[in-house]
Amino acid sequence: MSESEKGTPRVSVIMPIKNVGKFIFDAIQSVLSSDFKDFEIVCVDDGCTDDTLEIIGKIDDSRIHVIKNQGSGYTDGVNSGVAWAHGDYIMHSDGDDLITNTRISKQVSFLDNNQEFGAICGELQMLTPEGKVLPAKSERPQASEVTQKIRSGSTSISHCSYLIRSDLAKELPYRKWFVTASDLDFQFRLAEKCRIWFEPGTTFYYRLHSSSITHSQPSNQRIFFEETAHLFIQQRAQRGADDLQENNPPEIPSAKDSENSINVHLSNIFMGNAWRLKKDGKYLTAVWYGVKSYFKNPSDLSQLKSVFALILKPNN
Repeated sequence: MSESEKGTPRVSVIMPIKNVGKFIFDAIQSVLSSDFKDFEIVCVDDGCTDDTLEIIGKIDDSRIHVIKNQGSGYTDGVNSGVAWAHGDYIMHSDGDDLITNTRISKQVSFLDNNQEFGAICGELQMLTPEGKVLPAKSERPQASEVTQKIRSGSTSISHCSYLIRSDLAKELPYRKWFVTASDLDFQFRLAEKCRIWFEPGTTFYYRLHSSSITHSQPSNQRIFFEETAHLFIQQRAQRGADDLQENNPPEIPSAKDSENSINVHLSNIFMGNAWRLKKDGKYLTAVWYGVKSYFKNPSDLSQLKSVFALILKPNN
C-alpha cells in the first residue's frame, strides 16, 4: 500500500474514513472483488482513533492509498480525495458500505460509450447494522435520463451510486457550509453542468447504524439543509447564483435533539418493507417485518396499530 504512489487508473474510488474499523475490511473487499480491476481506492483519513488504519494496512494491494484529510469532516474528506484522485472517473463509497461486483464495469462501459453524458447513477439497497440486506422495492424504475428531474429538485438517488467524469467532479467540490445534504446540493449543481443517466439496479448497499452522518445530525438541521439545497436551485435559475455563492448564506438553526434515531429510522424502513411484501403476496414475511418494526420503536403506538392493520387488512 502506498500513500504517494501515483498511477493513471480508469476509476478513483473515494472513501472517506473515520473510526469504521467494524466495517472497513468488508467495504474495501467489496471494491477489490469487483469484476473491473483498473481502479484506485483513495481512503481519506479524517482522524481515525480506532483500528481502521491498522486494518487497511494489512490489506496487501497497491491500488489502496491512504491520504490525510486536508480539512476536517466528511465534506472536506470527499474534496480531499477527489483533488488527489488520478482516475478518468470518480465514484464515492463510504467506509461502512458495500458495492456490487459488476457496478463499476457497467457504469464505465456506459460513460465510455455515451460521451454526451457526464454521469450515471443507480439504486441502493439498505443493510441493517448487522449486515442483513433489506428487501428492495418491488416496483423498479425504468432506465432514463434524469437530468431535468434532478435540476428541478426531484431526486431520491444517493451520491454513492454515481460514476462521474473526473473533470466534472473536480470542478464541483462539495460545499462545506452544508453540515448535511452536501451530497444533495452536489447532485443539483452537477445536473446543471451535465447530462445524467439513471440505470436501474443495485449499485451499492447502504449500512444503517447510529454513527452514520444521516443519523448523527439533528433532524431539524437535516430538514433545514435539504430545504436550502432546493431553495438554492431556484436562486441559481433566477439570478445565476445562490446565496452561498454570493457569500450570504442563511443562518443555520440551532441543533435540537434528533427524533430520527437509528431505531426510529429502522422501524419506519421495516414497516415500509412490510407493506410492500404484503402487496406482493408474501404475507408471513410481511408480518415478520411488521413485528420487527414495532420492537425497534415500541414507544410509538402508531407502529403497533400498523402491525394490526397489516395482519387484518385484506389485500385489494
